[in-house]
Amino acid sequence: MENLNKVIVSDKKLNAIIADYKEKKKSDVWADFCKKNDLKKVIEQAALAEEPSGRRFDHQRRIRKGALPRFKEELLKEEAKIKTATTFEELLNIVEQCGGEIKWIGELACYDTAMLIGIKLNIHPTKIYMHAGPRNGAKNLLGLKRVGKFLEKDIFPVSLQKLTAHDIEAILCIYWDQLGDDNEFKPEK
Repeated sequence: MENLNKVIVSDKKLNAIIADYKEKKKSDVWADFCKKNDLKKVIEQAALAEEPSGRRFDHQRRIRKGALPRFKEELLKEEAKIKTATTFEELLNIVEQCGGEIKWIGELACYDTAMLIGIKLNIHPTKIYMHAGPRNGAKNLLGLKRVGKFLEKDIFPVSLQKLTAHDIEAILCIYWDQLGDDNEFKPEK
């Protein structure tokens, strides 16, 4: 599918954003954690929105503490089903069903949890899944008025298509406010 959307950002600015993202991207301590631990431990840590160090993920800081242990328990009940997931979409659906009735567990928490469990299961997204940040970034970058649950990689500029779906999601989320114009990119320190 050819990208028929109007991309507002110049290639120069988009390439600067991609370079900034790659430079700041954290080493993957989560991948190391997944290698060293069983699926149950990975589910627990992911559901509690904790880095391997035990620190809460920054972008999950608003979730009330009582919601996360409940989310963990719901996910652990579905461990057998999680283990049999073969696609990221299937895994995300299981996670969303577990979190769907829990107040404070929204689409970002479900996506992040599925991403982390997916690392353990070697299941990665092939589509760019939307929550608030990436949705705003996609609207800004592509000039879209509405965005559904996910977007295919092939509607993005070629420089983004070369990245993983997760990296595209992260760029849309982190840099959403920089993607709506062609002003010079000013990286944050």
